[in-house]
Amino acid sequence: MVHLRSYLAISAGVLVGSALAKSCQSFDIPITVDSAELAYALPTFQDDFDVAALIDAITSRTPPTASPFSATNNVTANYTIAATVCSPKGASSNANNRTVIIATHGLNFDGS
Repeated sequence: MVHLRSYLAISAGVLVGSALAKSCQSFDIPITVDSAELAYALPTFQDDFDVAALIDAITSRTPPTASPFSATNNVTANYTIAATVCSPKGASSNANNRTVIIATHGLNFDGS
């Protein structure tokens, strides 16, 4: 048990020390995305039999040749990407320190 407490104390000290040894700057990147949205040409399903009929039609040996889409609609959306850049405290700005590694933690992380 003594070893575990020592390990936890050292780990906590390393985390606190590493948090103090860096300089970070956070900022937001606004972007606008334009894309084409496909509009389905299929009628609304009235019951389960309509769904079964569609699955039967598209998986038959001779599937329908008509497109399931009738048109495209242009869609525009605005997003803001949050970013943080960190560097070691006291780092010089020479040519060796100009490289930035872009790393991501996943798609749905909210930054908390």
